[in-house]
Amino acid sequence: MASTKGDGRAASGRQGEEAAQELLERRGFRIVDTNIRFGKTRGLTGELDIVAWDGPTLCFVEVKTRRTGGQAAAAAAVAPGEAVTPAKQRQITRLAMAYAARHELSDDIPLRFDVVTVLLTPGDAGTVRRADLYRGAFLASDDAAAAE
Repeated sequence: MASTKGDGRAASGRQGEEAAQELLERRGFRIVDTNIRFGKTRGLTGELDIVAWDGPTLCFVEVKTRRTGGQAAAAAAVAPGEAVTPAKQRQITRLAMAYAARHELSDDIPLRFDVVTVLLTPGDAGTVRRADLYRGAFLASDDAAAAE
């Protein structure tokens, strides 16, 4: 059975998200939702990777996974955290505001945007080399929040 490049990326992504969930749970987060899509209505494309409570704060966690190894990969790779571009931040902000509205969350509930970066070893059976949590990695973008 042939494997495509996209299949490998999807498998790495799933592995990274599992590692991120484990990290968050070890740090005391309570995961309430994963892989939330809203469809393409109201321009809400994309996905929220993980939604979790960190005490009284509702966190929207973006997971970025990369494989390590190989000179070409090292030269071309972007650090996982750097992949959360301003455009991606706006997208996550819009999705988070829609999530909060869908679940009728009070405006008093603090929201936070975190990033978990996961580095996997090379190969199909890569293992988690490192996972890091960046709390408050970015702030809600004003233009995205105003659009809701």
